[in-house]
Amino acid sequence: MRRVSPGIVSILMVCLVATWPQIVHAQSGSGKVKPIWSGTSGGYTIQWTEKDLSVRAKPLDTRPRISARTLVLKDVDAETTREAEFDIKLLSVVGPILSFEVHAYVDGGGAHPMLATYYQVVDATHPARTVALTGLFPDAQVLKALLADKIIQKVLATDGAQAPPTTCIELVKRLNGKEFGGESDSEYGFGPDFLTEFAFHHIEGDMVAVRLSVSHGAEVYRGEHTQIGILLPIPTLLQHPFELARARKEGFLMQDAIKLFKDNQTKIEFSPPKKP
Repeated sequence: MRRVSPGIVSILMVCLVATWPQIVHAQSGSGKVKPIWSGTSGGYTIQWTEKDLSVRAKPLDTRPRISARTLVLKDVDAETTREAEFDIKLLSVVGPILSFEVHAYVDGGGAHPMLATYYQVVDATHPARTVALTGLFPDAQVLKALLADKIIQKVLATDGAQAPPTTCIELVKRLNGKEFGGESDSEYGFGPDFLTEFAFHHIEGDMVAVRLSVSHGAEVYRGEHTQIGILLPIPTLLQHPFELARARKEGFLMQDAIKLFKDNQTKIEFSPPKKP
């Protein structure tokens, strides 16, 4: 495979802000690796290709701070997994915060392969830290927005006449394991990581629209996926990063990703090593 020279990479990074929509569908010189989007945000360089989604502190760093390929493969058991495939779509980039969708297929040798669709959020500033919505917005504001959602209201009503939760931690505990949707009311189900799976969709005045991921409920619906949408006031410290993302000067929001990237995605495949 022909390697792209460091000089060419540097030129692309410098020209990116003005030309990024035009290079979305560009092919590399080898024709084998498709660059979907590259840009800078929050002081970090992001490269999204058909092979990986990576974040670097500097454009020419050999080792990325974050690699989606590494993240999705780290829990794959090489001893028991027959094959695995992960399709990744970058949803939003705001400052150092990246949100991407993962559609996972893992054949672990059981009766049925594992199928799941979920969102993953990473912070380039602290790659190993779990990013929760309540770490970016006040707990009370997130709780208020969630309790106003009709789906969450309906699910909580199944608990009877309990008092409303007073913190997001309490709300997540109440929702965990609860299912909703479909003819059987079990198509989708809340998990314990509900507040760590989100993307930033668009801006409405001084509010940001957030989409929280909800995966399938009953096993018969494995692979299904839906969203809970809420509006949150933008904190002062995040106003500038959100404005840059909205204007697509640094990063972008989910509504733009849907229009511009369409079916573009990273495809990561795993096969166990052949035994001698």
